[in-house]
Amino acid sequence: MTETLHIYTRVSTVTQEEQGTSLEVQLQLGITKAKELGFEYKHWNEGGKSSRFENLENRPVMKRLLLDIEDGNAHHLWAYTNDRLSRNDITQQTIKIALQRHGVKLYTKDGEYDLNNAHDKFIKTILDSMGEYENAMRAEKSRLGKINKLRKFPHSWIGGPPPFGYEIFAGQLVESTDESMWVHRMYELFVDGNSSAKIKNILDANSVKTRRCKPSWSLGSIQKILQNPLYLGSFEYRDKKLDETVTCQCPPLLSLNLWNAAQDRRKQVLQRKGQVNRSTKFYLLRDLMVCEHCGTPMGGRDKPQKGEHLYYCPSKEREWVKEQPSEDDKWQRGRGCGMARSLNIGRTDEIVVNTVSKTLSDPQHLHDLLRSRYQSEGDFKQRKALLRRHKRRSEKELQHIETSLCDLETEYRLNHVEESIYRRVRD
Repeated sequence: MTETLHIYTRVSTVTQEEQGTSLEVQLQLGITKAKELGFEYKHWNEGGKSSRFENLENRPVMKRLLLDIEDGNAHHLWAYTNDRLSRNDITQQTIKIALQRHGVKLYTKDGEYDLNNAHDKFIKTILDSMGEYENAMRAEKSRLGKINKLRKFPHSWIGGPPPFGYEIFAGQLVESTDESMWVHRMYELFVDGNSSAKIKNILDANSVKTRRCKPSWSLGSIQKILQNPLYLGSFEYRDKKLDETVTCQCPPLLSLNLWNAAQDRRKQVLQRKGQVNRSTKFYLLRDLMVCEHCGTPMGGRDKPQKGEHLYYCPSKEREWVKEQPSEDDKWQRGRGCGMARSLNIGRTDEIVVNTVSKTLSDPQHLHDLLRSRYQSEGDFKQRKALLRRHKRRSEKELQHIETSLCDLETEYRLNHVEESIYRRVRD
């Protein structure tokens, strides 16, 4: 029965795999060796796998090959060089033990190794150590190269896919017009009260592709964009070994006002996270008020049997529960937040609604009130322009929806759309 030479091929990067030359050379040399030995051959192609991820979990082809070795189906293994198997010491040891236990002979372009032979085993151990050392030196050189490049050229991008909203030109981040528009839109939608799920639906409906060109967005990707300070025009790169941080520059995609408004909304959402569903009753101002003493969002309590219908600061009772006091530990006035009063819900809602109505009915007063929120005339005008654009966009979307509904109604009346689909889309 003719023996089989199992040819394992791998390159360190996807770029090399796409070029194809390195993999082809490895395979051709393996086939030549098989012919020289008078063996048949079987090709195991790992493709492009970076040396940064050397554990077997990231090497599915090698895992299958090792299973074949464990089952006694492979007795001769060929790899271009020793480090094509792995440069990681633990992974090399795993492979070497499997080859030794099952009497598998290893072939490379530099020679043959019988791992049950003491001399060959010693040479293989030296080659493994050299491969791991070279890999460590290569990683160190790459790390120092990145930090030195950023020191000299702080506008550089150090590798990897650019963040959504940018593209790479001449080694720097530049604005991607199509994507930056949607970054700005995400922030506007979020500031206007839309949830991440709502933003996802809008992006998907408009066929906006993710950074990895996927047709559907994840909530995690949207949330990362909404908290990435890079969109203000700078980001930080930190070298942990040198304990050095370099501030890098890039084109800003957002104004400081819009960024701050989004972060304020994020804090509000995080403070309320896990509490919204616990409240079974509606409180008009519950999400709009915070305790002036401790900054905790105000809670609502409605217990007609006790005559309680009020807004109050819940921080003291929450801290009391969190501390898990003993039975002998009594509650004391003045402990925790200094907010000792509450607000009658009916009276507070009435005052606020009347004040808002009065303000909205007096354009000049509203104009002066809005102007007082901004530090400069420029900020005020920028906010007005932003609201105008939002209004125009909303009107355009409304017109598009109305047109789509007319088209849908026509298709339904012509029996081109099933009733169940028609009602779902219309809703």
